[in-house]
Amino acid sequence: MDGNTIPFASSSFDFIVNNQVVEHVEDLDSVLAEMKRMLKPGAMVLSLFPDKGVWREGHCGIPFLHWFPEGSRIRVYYAAGFRTLGFGYHKGTKGVMRWSEDFCEWLDK
Repeated sequence: MDGNTIPFASSSFDFIVNNQVVEHVEDLDSVLAEMKRMLKPGAMVLSLFPDKGVWREGHCGIPFLHWFPEGSRIRVYYAAGFRTLGFGYHKGTKGVMRWSEDFCEWLDK
């Protein structure tokens, strides 16, 4: 979005697909209003959301990490174990435990 506007003309689309994105949107009302503006009359929206049936946590690549309860210390150690084996995205220069703690905290939010 550019400010509060998606850069497409009104009534541009017959179909909008968003795949595991809407759950990350902070201002959902603005995004939904923009989607409505861009849709032609009678058009449709398909919104896909992740669920517990997905085995790989898509934001970090560690299997089953999102199945642990929020705030779980075991989840942090589990993530660290997989991170030690080379799993995980967006590692940067963080050490194994710092990355695991930070990612699990982010996941909880």
